[in-house]
Amino acid sequence: MESDIDFHIDKGAITGLFSFANFLNSLEDALGVRVDLLTTESLRQSFRDEISSEEILIYDIKQTS
Repeated sequence: MESDIDFHIDKGAITGLFSFANFLNSLEDALGVRVDLLTTESLRQSFRDEISSEEILIYDIKQTS
């Protein structure tokens, strides 16, 4: 079965397989569809360039200096 939604995330505070799986399950429960979830670091740069025109930023944490 293919997913309905693809996400790539910058992990941030999500560390470990259990946290990642819990976040994935929470997304699927909240959205009611199967989700593909990958970390930005796991994607080849050429693929990130290819999908950049279709990306929609959902949430961003402002960095403070």
